[in-house]
Amino acid sequence: MTAPYSGRGAQDIRYAPIDVSGTGDTVILVSPGGRTRLQAYQLFLVAGAATTIRWKSGATNLTGPVSLSALGSMTLDNIREPWFITAEGEDLVLNQTGTAVIGGVIGYFFVTPSP
Repeated sequence: MTAPYSGRGAQDIRYAPIDVSGTGDTVILVSPGGRTRLQAYQLFLVAGAATTIRWKSGATNLTGPVSLSALGSMTLDNIREPWFITAEGEDLVLNQTGTAVIGGVIGYFFVTPSP
């Protein structure tokens, strides 16, 4: 596993919006490909209606089902260790079984291991 932060400070974390409104898979962060992995360090999201979500690395589940009530939220604070790490070259995907509008933000790094 790649060392967390590996010399980077919290100010180096990149942020991207979470904006989902359909059933099924939505790519939240696109991998640049190759051996690059995405490490998610923090996130916040709110569901506008009751739904169930899963975080995925490409087609592989990173979490089990997470049920959110209407206006329910999910917060993963920055603990200096990644909450999710994708497989090399895979996108970070949010899957939902419902049709709720889900909005929020995710803090992440792209990390390429040394050869």
